[in-house]
Amino acid sequence: MRFHDTLFVGIATFFSLCAAITPPGLNLVNSTDLGLESLDPAIYAQILELGGQFGGVDKCQLACKILSILSPTKLTTPSSPSYIPVPYWSVQQAEVVPSCRFDVTIPQDISTTIKISQLTDCPFAVKSGGHASFAGASSIKNGILVNLQKLNTVQLNADRGTVSIGPGNTWYDVYQVLDPLGISVVGGRYGWACDNILNYEVVLAVGSIVNASTTSHPDLYQALRGGSGTNFGIVTRFDAFAFEQGLLWGGSRFYSLASNASLSDVFSQFIVDAPTDEDAHLYIGCGYVPSLGGFVTLSGPVWKTVTFKNNATLFKKIHEIFVEEANLIVDVPGIMPFMALQPLSLNIIVQMQKRGGNILGLETEEGPLSIMNLNWGWENEEDDEKVFTVLN
Repeated sequence: MRFHDTLFVGIATFFSLCAAITPPGLNLVNSTDLGLESLDPAIYAQILELGGQFGGVDKCQLACKILSILSPTKLTTPSSPSYIPVPYWSVQQAEVVPSCRFDVTIPQDISTTIKISQLTDCPFAVKSGGHASFAGASSIKNGILVNLQKLNTVQLNADRGTVSIGPGNTWYDVYQVLDPLGISVVGGRYGWACDNILNYEVVLAVGSIVNASTTSHPDLYQALRGGSGTNFGIVTRFDAFAFEQGLLWGGSRFYSLASNASLSDVFSQFIVDAPTDEDAHLYIGCGYVPSLGGFVTLSGPVWKTVTFKNNATLFKKIHEIFVEEANLIVDVPGIMPFMALQPLSLNIIVQMQKRGGNILGLETEEGPLSIMNLNWGWENEEDDEKVFTVLN
């Protein structure tokens, strides 16, 4: 399935920020910072020989071969019989084929990959969950794909106040471990995800591994909280604040488009009243259901786009425009247009100010707000232009 969201977001490959880029004409003999000279002499000799063979001609082939020598069980190439492509949420991501994939199991693997990337001038991309809609978000053509899926630890610490989470997890994986323990992480009454991280373990562009918190590398900690922190390193562990979680009641309710006006009024009032009932949360959405031949109001997967003031009249108009535009392409095979409105109530914004605040820039006097999310899916590449024309 092909997907599109309206905000260009994703994990950036920060290769361009690395300070020590080796020019064509690779000199592995002088690469003492990489620590290759401490390897087994036979392995070191192989790497030196590779440097002489490839020089700066085929930098990614060289990088992949070095990684295969250092960690043969972790490196696979698309031409290998054992190569199984990693799953992605969107076809656009999956269509991009790397030179090789390095399946890391410890943070030091990432450090090694970064140094090899610097040494050979071969770019890389980082993949954890792969939940993005555009090619290159966590995939790469002619480069190293650093796959974090095996960094999937979920460990509740002894004090039951923090949980260490590997970036290879999905939220489903995390909650599968925590639910039986009566523990949870994140949640609107406690603020956003970025406001509930005690510490980040990060591999920096120079290959070193540090911990970022309010007391250790606080500037990096601040940058990682809702900003462009992915340009400064690869997070290999999140230490998240945990809380006791009781029983939950939830679900989805579906309405016809005729309910647009009344639902918009109810939703707007809910945003205003949210601080008086922090146990409650909802969002509303509008999507086209091909089997029903029409639009319904429902809950579903969402993406990020634009934030605006809470206003019921605006909500109604947004729904009307969405239906009008989506009707232009209902004949596209597999089309699944979806739009959701998610509340950003005052109590959530208040929680965003704790631990020094994040760098998203939202203040309590700006709320309450709502976030509109657009998420469109379709089947065939030949329909890309038609769908993008409507979206734009």
